[in-house]
Amino acid sequence: MLRTKVISLNAGGPETLEWNGQSVVSSMRKRQINGNLKVHTDRVEGDSFANGKAHGLIHSAVYVYGLSSIRDYLTRLGLNNYEPGALGENLTVEHLDEAEISAGDVFEVGGVTLEATFPRIPCAKVNIRMQNAEGQKQMLACGRSGIYCRVLIPGEIAPGSELVRTSKAEVRVPITELYARVACGKGWNEPERIKEVLQNRALPEKLIADLTRRLNP
Repeated sequence: MLRTKVISLNAGGPETLEWNGQSVVSSMRKRQINGNLKVHTDRVEGDSFANGKAHGLIHSAVYVYGLSSIRDYLTRLGLNNYEPGALGENLTVEHLDEAEISAGDVFEVGGVTLEATFPRIPCAKVNIRMQNAEGQKQMLACGRSGIYCRVLIPGEIAPGSELVRTSKAEVRVPITELYARVACGKGWNEPERIKEVLQNRALPEKLIADLTRRLNP
């Protein structure tokens, strides 16, 4: 059974980020909260987003990132220190291997039940957030950028809780596979695999619609 400790509970809203003559409004920087994190079906209390059409959706209401994956990414940028929540995650956990997790895997943490849905896909704002021209490129290269989840049962998460996988999706669609196909250009060229993937209904509706069109152009 996959089990890992929650290191930090984080939330936050839009702020202006500036670097190298560029300025953007982003909600990427979350901050550790005091006390329990309240999780609703459609959002984490204390979260708000500059672009509500791309972030904070039902399938991505909670963002979980493992410190082991974060360290892999930071090493590529020549960095060592990390402040939990700095890359936008709501739950910073000790270890969460994206290769071991499939869309549709179910987790319990505190009084909340989550379902993994999709990887976080880094945009160009990561460069500004990390103040490094390689920020987005290196996150894509390492393939470890955390996991988005939908909320199956809302509730509260206390500091120091454990994230425990309670069930595994029957049709395995690893987060790393989704990352390679959607973010890194591998694409969807195998009709039989598309048919298999479409049996996993935990995926975001937009991806399900896109894959369905590929089978029925």
